[in-house]
Amino acid sequence: ETTLVNVLEFHQKFDSEYYRRYLDILCEKVKNFSWKLKGKYRVLNVLLPRIGATEVLQKESHFGTNLFQCLSSNHLVSVGIAVYKTILKEICVDLWEAQFLQPLVECLQNEENELIQNNANIYLIPNSIKLLPKCANRLDKALETSKVTKQTWLAKLNILKTQRTLGHINELDNEKMEYIREGSCHTEPDVRISAMSVLCLVSKKGNPPTEEEMKLISNFIEQNLAVDNTSFRQ
Repeated sequence: ETTLVNVLEFHQKFDSEYYRRYLDILCEKVKNFSWKLKGKYRVLNVLLPRIGATEVLQKESHFGTNLFQCLSSNHLVSVGIAVYKTILKEICVDLWEAQFLQPLVECLQNEENELIQNNANIYLIPNSIKLLPKCANRLDKALETSKVTKQTWLAKLNILKTQRTLGHINELDNEKMEYIREGSCHTEPDVRISAMSVLCLVSKKGNPPTEEEMKLISNFIEQNLAVDNTSFRQ
């Protein structure tokens, strides 16, 4: 990756016409690379800032779906997310919605492959909201109209937790508090602990919980003392 950067910088400095042709050649070659090949993501991460992520996404309607294939393999996640972050730094929220929203929803609601669903929650939601904050409401709305499953609950709570952690939301309105209250009573332990994490993980550590939040936390602890699940209790 570093070598490619050096070669491109050399051509850009000494022969701008060849530099453009060389970019076109590399773009054509990388299109034929498999999305299961780690090198494809590394080359893309070098090329996208030079050719323009917006231009690429407007030409390739399935880019988002293809890129998110990286979530199905642990050895591809880091390079795939690096490409995604490079793109997020350039594009607008409307292009993000057109290219990435539906593939992201499908990853978050994947009931057959837990690795994809987990990686989408761990990497895609936090990076999306951090680099393109306006996408949070659009993602939440898309999930709102989807089938209500454990995966949907986890994703919606993760969005809220990320917004709180980043300081995008400091106070929880009645609607959000009600959602957390319902989540804290869910039959699935993963959903219950996710609901509580929204209350406990905030950007401003000096701000104490409100009386309503403290009551909810206390009730949660009382109702879950007997849960025999090591990861849950931690």
